[in-house]
Amino acid sequence: MTKTHERDYYTVPEAADLLALSPSTIWRWIKAGHLPAYRVGERAIRIKKVDLELMVTPTGSMEPRDVGPGAETLFTNYDPERVLAALAEYAGGWSDLDTDKLLDDRYRACEAGSRPISRP
Repeated sequence: MTKTHERDYYTVPEAADLLALSPSTIWRWIKAGHLPAYRVGERAIRIKKVDLELMVTPTGSMEPRDVGPGAETLFTNYDPERVLAALAEYAGGWSDLDTDKLLDDRYRACEAGSRPISRP
């Protein structure tokens, strides 16, 4: 029998075990499109060894990893000037709120209770 680390394809639990993660994390990566997965037959899902290896990157690296053709990363179309302009435009979006009134309303609602009396 072939050892798990010598194979070209892994099941979701095997991939999770290799990376010391939970299978639900692997499923989230697959669903989000970060980790390609392949259907084998009706129900079996397999992950290529090379795709799994691409998920392991050095910490502190500012280089976006290549997750495949057409895939976008956090830095795709990044424009620092646009980011600064958006921050300047929206950063003070709540500055006109009367925080004292907001807090008073919140405390009053807490004291009154949020549930009807008939509800346990």
